[in-house]
Amino acid sequence: MGYELHCLTVTDAEWQMIKTGVPFADTLESSYEGENFSYYFSFNSGFKGQLSVDYSGEDDYSSGEGFSGSLDDAHIHLDSD
Repeated sequence: MGYELHCLTVTDAEWQMIKTGVPFADTLESSYEGENFSYYFSFNSGFKGQLSVDYSGEDDYSSGEGFSGSLDDAHIHLDSD
């Protein structure tokens, strides 16, 4: 959905698991232009280092793939940075 960024917070332990290739998924509830959306983050589901983000809105027309690629291609911010 455009170029907006969404922030999924994970614990240090979860991030360490993700970096080693363990599959991990979580959902972020947010809004965009007044509509509520669910963003489903899936790490390492197909291969180590993979990230996909799918979204779904309040109706069937507001859903799709927000990002699909490697962790290296994603914008990732660590609190320690």
